[in-house]
Amino acid sequence: MDCYIKLRIGGHGLDLQEITTELKTIPDAAFKKGDKIISKFESEKTRHTEDSWLVSVKFSKLRPLELEIEEFILSFIPHAKYIKGLSEKFDVTFWIDTYPNTEQFCVNLTKKSIAALYEMGTTFDFGVMYLVAFYDGHYKQLNPNQDMG
Repeated sequence: MDCYIKLRIGGHGLDLQEITTELKTIPDAAFKKGDKIISKFESEKTRHTEDSWLVSVKFSKLRPLELEIEEFILSFIPHAKYIKGLSEKFDVTFWIDTYPNTEQFCVNLTKKSIAALYEMGTTFDFGVMYLVAFYDGHYKQLNPNQDMG
């Protein structure tokens, strides 16, 4: 299973350099509204519709996922007051993207993770994409009663 844990800050009027300085973290990506980038899914350039700042880590697979999530979230606790201020004006989201090898998958957030998310005033998103269905070309045909076999 591949899994990425991310912090995304988005909105209009972000000071990207200030965020980098305050969080003491180099982002994986930072864009201003109107910046042109090549889309992951299309070969043509697209324009960003808002400012965004993103940092992520790939799950190491050496420890349980909930501990990886907890470590990433808690790494931002020293900046909780700043992040909470951002979250009052902008979209500040911790998010998990997972690509499991099996259909059954569970994620547990520790009490420390939940408390930290609350303290920072952020949202939390969780996305799962069953890649076997994607690569086999029948992911759009899935329904809850359909067997993948």
